[in-house]
Amino acid sequence: MGARVQRRRLPFEAAGGSWPLLLAPDEYPEPDSEPYEHGGVDVVFPHRLPTDSARAADSLINVPTMDSLTLAFALAGVRALGLGGRGVTDLLAVSLSTTDAIGHRYGPESREIHDQVLRLDRYLDRFLGQLFVRYGPENVLVVLTADHGVTPFPEWARSHGHPDARRVGVDSIVRDVNTQLGRRAGPRVGGWLSFDTGMFILAAHDTLTARGVNVDSVVGDLARRVGGLPGVVRVDRAAELLDRATESDPVARRWRHTLAPGAGVDLVVTLAPYCIWSENDVTTDHGQPSEVDGHVPLILWGRGVQPGTYTGWASVVDIAPTLARLLDLTPAEPLDGRVLREALEEGTAKGANQR
Repeated sequence: MGARVQRRRLPFEAAGGSWPLLLAPDEYPEPDSEPYEHGGVDVVFPHRLPTDSARAADSLINVPTMDSLTLAFALAGVRALGLGGRGVTDLLAVSLSTTDAIGHRYGPESREIHDQVLRLDRYLDRFLGQLFVRYGPENVLVVLTADHGVTPFPEWARSHGHPDARRVGVDSIVRDVNTQLGRRAGPRVGGWLSFDTGMFILAAHDTLTARGVNVDSVVGDLARRVGGLPGVVRVDRAAELLDRATESDPVARRWRHTLAPGAGVDLVVTLAPYCIWSENDVTTDHGQPSEVDGHVPLILWGRGVQPGTYTGWASVVDIAPTLARLLDLTPAEPLDGRVLREALEEGTAKGANQR
């Protein structure tokens, strides 16, 4: 199935194409040209794709067409695999990544993201319509969510009531620490200290200790230096977060959910609201334990779902137990999250596998 779709070479046919506005320009309240979007490059509609076919294919992730192709590929897979025709429930998971790519390039308050969401809405309408025709709407259960929220660019935030919004960089601190450690412990490919979206990782603690470096002192000094940067509101040792009660500390709770076991993270750094990281000429406008970065949509639709809008606390980890309830399945092992009973019809919410 994948080979048949690939042979059509649809991405390569996009060479020389463009991404125009879906609606008339006056239908969009956002300005069309902001110098802080996409580094000031290609910020005005229509956006042009490269004329070289290979480069155009690589660039498709940055235009709405990619989501259309992804959903077409998913439908081809449904047909080729005969999903829904085996007498059991089949799960189809589709990742649509263009909203992420466009959001990072142009920001969540841009005309580009507005147009992308309009187009995605239409793509999903056609995609779900095909599933409904194939299986009947009563036999399709839909869950829609996202992997993260996004902080607006500081330039936008400052002009909309957040005067302290800024980019925060630690490149110079990382270079300085690595230079000092290189002198004391010898060189290391890639350096001893690395940084990624609010997380500091000091490599090879045992090796550093054996070479006379007091690791705890290095981490403590790093925490003090980073904590003094404008825009930084909190620095935590990752190991201490694991022992901290998080019921009244949402920042600690989100960091704990972010840190994978054995990741080797030494420090986590929390920025003030509407501040973002800027490292190595790359702006990272998500990854913080803030509401704007952590708040995502969660939409359930289908048989057993109670229509309505629910404003109570929910999490993406609630999806699995809620799906199990809707499908009347008993999970083989304990699941994180809870059943979103408030969003289910009464008979479904009191199913046999209630927990």
